[in-house]
Amino acid sequence: MTNLHIPSKNDILDFAIVGAGIAGLTLANRLSSLGYRLAVFEKARGTGGRLSSKRAINGQQQAMAFDLGCTSFSGKSEEFQKQLDQWHLRGVIEPWLENKQGGTEYVATPRNSGLTRHLSKEVSCHYSTKIDSIEKCEDVWKLTYSNNDCDGRTDVFPFNKHQVTLSSGDLKTLTSNIKTWITSSQCNEDPYRAEENKWGYKDIVHWIEGGADVATAPDPCYDRRMVLMGRTPDQDEKTVQQIWLHELYHAHSNYLTNYCVNPNASERDKDEIFDKHDSQRWFGEGTAEYFAFMVKAEMNGVSDPVSAMLKDAHSKIQREGTDLFSNMAGNSAVALRLLMERGNIPSLEKDVISGAVFHDCSWPDKWNRDENREIDFALENWFRIENKGGKWGFSNEALK
Repeated sequence: MTNLHIPSKNDILDFAIVGAGIAGLTLANRLSSLGYRLAVFEKARGTGGRLSSKRAINGQQQAMAFDLGCTSFSGKSEEFQKQLDQWHLRGVIEPWLENKQGGTEYVATPRNSGLTRHLSKEVSCHYSTKIDSIEKCEDVWKLTYSNNDCDGRTDVFPFNKHQVTLSSGDLKTLTSNIKTWITSSQCNEDPYRAEENKWGYKDIVHWIEGGADVATAPDPCYDRRMVLMGRTPDQDEKTVQQIWLHELYHAHSNYLTNYCVNPNASERDKDEIFDKHDSQRWFGEGTAEYFAFMVKAEMNGVSDPVSAMLKDAHSKIQREGTDLFSNMAGNSAVALRLLMERGNIPSLEKDVISGAVFHDCSWPDKWNRDENREIDFALENWFRIENKGGKWGFSNEALK
């Protein structure tokens, strides 16, 4: 990216880094420490690159994880060895064995992705985002991307594809009020929460100034949540309702990863929790979307909301296919509905609507598809939808 022009406009990023591997994330941290505004784009669902990890189920239906790519790494330069020593002290990597040159080979903990997850904590990363093209437009560069978490749409980053109609004075007042709201929490006394909040505030300001569709953030205590929405002219009232209800559901769920992280825990223990929550993102998004759809249907007098939801899902399947992640929130909500109708998880709908499924931090284990065949079945068969005499429902094959 050495030829990348650094634009002077405040509402555009200074740097875009493609790839959330060790090189991309190291560069991102260095540039961020120098005060540049940047974002990292990764086509996979998480960090890794040459240091990635995957989950699977063995023949005994037991969950397991395995590493891909680089088996180990060592410090061949004095500068990199100093960096390895720092990561070792923080519990991010561990010595593995001695190499032929008499040096030490290291591995990340608890698995390969642990190192890149550590490097991604203080930079803005956009996962499931494939960069399709880079185009120079006057004095800036524009990145066109396909985002698998946003209905498979192709958009242009930065977010300012939407016109920002607020004046500079209004923007300053708004962001100042947001900062006051965030920093007024007593939980800022916790250094871990305060640091996390500092970066969250930067993201919120960037989204607002760039014309993002929606911005949402918790306060450090996680007992309040702010939702800001930039409404575009083509959005009808029901679309706005859906977005608001979805984001507000997150406010009373423990989907917020760091709520369940002990700030005094080791880097290894924190990474294990981050891994668990990230791997169950389908559940966090699916529950919020299911809640939003059902409440919106009630608000608008829809007589058969389940049929309406499945009809809408069937229509999207025809356009986008059956990949769960092409529309993660909507497709995961349909998978939850399939679980409800199969009837093997008692009171599921009631607990989703009330938020009871998030009432303790063990939910990532309970809803892990790798350890529950019923959940795995729903995520593999959610798209088996058909019209049954004018009413949309799941096929007999999906329900049996």
